[in-house]
Amino acid sequence: MNNLWAIFFQKETSSIAERSFSIGTIAEIIQASGSAVVPFLQKLYPLFLKFVKDADDEVCSNAVFGLGCLCASCGDHLTR
Repeated sequence: MNNLWAIFFQKETSSIAERSFSIGTIAEIIQASGSAVVPFLQKLYPLFLKFVKDADDEVCSNAVFGLGCLCASCGDHLTR
């Protein structure tokens, strides 16, 4: 995940397509992984919150989907 993070989320030149694909892919992985993503919650939650504010609607939509997947997979851990 660190390589994906560096490539798409830390550089300022990421295209809309790169951001949308990356955030959407991570969301799909969370959805498929269920509670196995709990150890990554502290890194993933702020990531999705950041991209909810993205100027592009598709990126924002994928980030909202990712937050929903986090809630479904890690629900009780989000309130701690």
